[in-house]
Amino acid sequence: DKESLCDPLEVFDPLLSPHDYPDGIPSLPEECTDSDATASTNTLSTIPSETNNSGSNNFRTKTQKLGILLIDHGSKRQASNDNLHFIAKVYESKLLSKSTPASKKQVAVRGAHMEIATPPILTSLRTLLVEDQAESIVCVPYFLSPGRHATEDVPNLIEEAKSVLEKEGLLGERNGNDEGRVQVRVSNALGSHLESMMSAVDDLVEWTLNGEG
Repeated sequence: DKESLCDPLEVFDPLLSPHDYPDGIPSLPEECTDSDATASTNTLSTIPSETNNSGSNNFRTKTQKLGILLIDHGSKRQASNDNLHFIAKVYESKLLSKSTPASKKQVAVRGAHMEIATPPILTSLRTLLVEDQAESIVCVPYFLSPGRHATEDVPNLIEEAKSVLEKEGLLGERNGNDEGRVQVRVSNALGSHLESMMSAVDDLVEWTLNGEG
């Protein structure tokens, strides 16, 4: 059906290496309208704001608009850089698919590169603040290992960016009081979530043994 045809994951597999897409990320079929693409990548809607005891992926930030920034190293190969931004769009679409009419929560997901490629961390943070009007931001180092880049370089660049944004008045009070200040937080590196990483490795091994990888 059209919904399946226009699903970004039907033309792009984020589990594959960017080298498997030497010509860049494939475009959606012509049958997909602009509204289809917009609905899956750019529309900022609502997602549940409660976190339950089962450990679901809902976020607990009251009714603040959440900005999520995925940060990788950056590459001279454009396909690798495009990979991160496509994953950001797919992740945003997945979060928005959990929307409920009664929810007031909004989310925007962007990508940034530590070096070599654009946009840099400062630019993407500014975009989340100015264009997406994020009121709380979580930066996720998109690195498989908690090495120096993920634990030192990226956090330092985020602090430098925050200093610039503070001077620009973009982190100041949003609601007339200090509680309205934008909080910019940094998570652990992607690869530090061992259980999820092992599950992904397990899937890849199984797919390869079954001739699907």
